[in-house]
Amino acid sequence: MGIAHEELHVASLLVLTPPNNVCAVRTAIASRAGAEIQIDDRTGKLVVTLEAESEADILAHIEQIQAVPGVLSAALVYHEVEIPNSGN
Repeated sequence: MGIAHEELHVASLLVLTPPNNVCAVRTAIASRAGAEIQIDDRTGKLVVTLEAESEADILAHIEQIQAVPGVLSAALVYHEVEIPNSGN
């Protein structure tokens, strides 16, 4: 039987919102565990990175960000899975 290894999922999103909603959307995203705003051009474009233990968690983050009032879209740009080396 193989040894289970924790995975780390890292994703980036482009989030679009009207400029008048940037502050509220930024606050809502920044309050999420595992979410970090990398770029905020103040015109309504945010680049957000997510870290989670599973693909399902990443998808849940995206759905919750899409549901934030004022978010027009949250598009997945990149997704990577890191699996720690088993040492073998």
